[in-house]
Amino acid sequence: MYNETAFVKNLIYILKKENILTNKIHIQKFSSFLTEQDENVPFRFSIYKFGPFSIELQSVLNTMQFWENLSYDMQSGYSIIEDSITEELPKKTINNIYEKIKKIKTVLPDYNFDTMELYGTMYYFMNRVTMHDKKNVFKKFKEEKNKFTDTQLDKAYASLKKLM
Repeated sequence: MYNETAFVKNLIYILKKENILTNKIHIQKFSSFLTEQDENVPFRFSIYKFGPFSIELQSVLNTMQFWENLSYDMQSGYSIIEDSITEELPKKTINNIYEKIKKIKTVLPDYNFDTMELYGTMYYFMNRVTMHDKKNVFKKFKEEKNKFTDTQLDKAYASLKKLM
């Protein structure tokens, strides 16, 4: 398992490099996507109101901000305060995370709140429903969330299948 602060530091760096806003939503959802891609993410995720969420990750973000390892701006999200975090992930791990983020980006139509909720939740269930068929995934999804149309679910499912 990776060091939590080193993981967050490198994830923020990669997301910024890929021109993805580093707010709480994007950090949470991309961390969840990485978990579903079998990356050794140091946080556990559960489904909450807006999709996969990790209380541990949120706690680490809050702690890092408190200790001035991170700054936060509404326009650009979280930023690493230079030289405040000395922990590093191995280069190979950073490269793996970077490649997985690039792959995940190819299936997302955009990064708005609803898209992140829809795709994050769909991918979460696609990897957890015992019968991995579309019908069972949609059933589980609709038990948790009923705000998305079948067309939206179909599109997300088809896109995310490319990651499996």
